[in-house]
Amino acid sequence: MGVEVLTIEQRAKLSDVIKKAESSTSAEILPMVVKDSMASSQRDMHLAIILAFQGLWILGVLWVLLILSIQTLFPIVVASLSLFWAASVLLYAGKILKSMEKENVKDRALLEFKNSGITETISSTGVLLFVSLRERQVFVLADKAINDKVDEGTWQEVVDKTVKGIKKESLEEGLAEGIKALGEILSKTCPIKENDQNEIS
Repeated sequence: MGVEVLTIEQRAKLSDVIKKAESSTSAEILPMVVKDSMASSQRDMHLAIILAFQGLWILGVLWVLLILSIQTLFPIVVASLSLFWAASVLLYAGKILKSMEKENVKDRALLEFKNSGITETISSTGVLLFVSLRERQVFVLADKAINDKVDEGTWQEVVDKTVKGIKKESLEEGLAEGIKALGEILSKTCPIKENDQNEIS
């Protein structure tokens, strides 16, 4: 994503966007941005895969150098196999790691959803807009009172608008667009009530 860290001024602007979005709904919107969603054990696995790939690649290159000095069949076969296995490890690891990324982000979003206090609103109307920068993933999680009223694909519009803004190299713009989209959806599914109070700062 290559986006900047939010400045104090940008956070203040986003706070205003949230206030405006929440002015027509009794729901509570909480945006959250994390650097990545990977657990430390997964980082170790990534490192092990990268080291295995590098080791096989180096072995292949060494055998190629040996081939140049000793022109026999054995080093050619070993070099070919080493390079083949290095490429296979890279392709296989890439597919596995890519498939794990979305699950990692979803798991982290669920964890933050529970730990953030957004599930403790009086009417169960909290919504988390979760962005994981390294994985380039966005998730929207809503509490029970809202989830019961919306279709399964409702949040995709919010995700799309958030990603579109972030792709323009502006995290602030992406979050603002996502928050505005959330405000529009929530104003219909969870309209503002009399004497509504802000429960999440």
